[in-house]
Amino acid sequence: MENFGIEVAFGVFPGLQRPESRGRLRVESMDPSEAPGIELNFLDTEADKRRMREGMRIAWEVTHSPAVMEHVDHILVLDQETIDDDEALDQYVWDTAIQIFHPVGTARMGPADDPEAVVDQYGRVHGVDGLRVADASIMPNITRANTNLTCIMIGEKIAASIRDE
Repeated sequence: MENFGIEVAFGVFPGLQRPESRGRLRVESMDPSEAPGIELNFLDTEADKRRMREGMRIAWEVTHSPAVMEHVDHILVLDQETIDDDEALDQYVWDTAIQIFHPVGTARMGPADDPEAVVDQYGRVHGVDGLRVADASIMPNITRANTNLTCIMIGEKIAASIRDE
């Protein structure tokens, strides 16, 4: 497709806003300049794989709708055979999936008796006096939107709790 003499391409990219799969963050060294160990565990559950297949098939239908196809010369990369085959589609998604840079939950918020919780509702680290966390790491679940505004709200809320104390 050309627009003003320039070849144009577009893409439709489904993404999981609330994945079930959970990654892990590990401290690899006591040296703070050393990077932590990160396991993203993309598509680690069957439910996440199924939802991505559904998203890919919806994207395929959208791109093949008459309203879109009137502006399209050809489809790159995918074909109907891949879309119709769960295993082939899973492999395509695995080979091409990327993160959207919204990691959350590495210092999960929750009550002190929750073994996975690191901070309380005010960002106070369980068992460490005077230390708080006020960023996306305390979210117990990922939001269904860009995390930026949620992080600002977390910071404002925790700052207010510090002021109130």
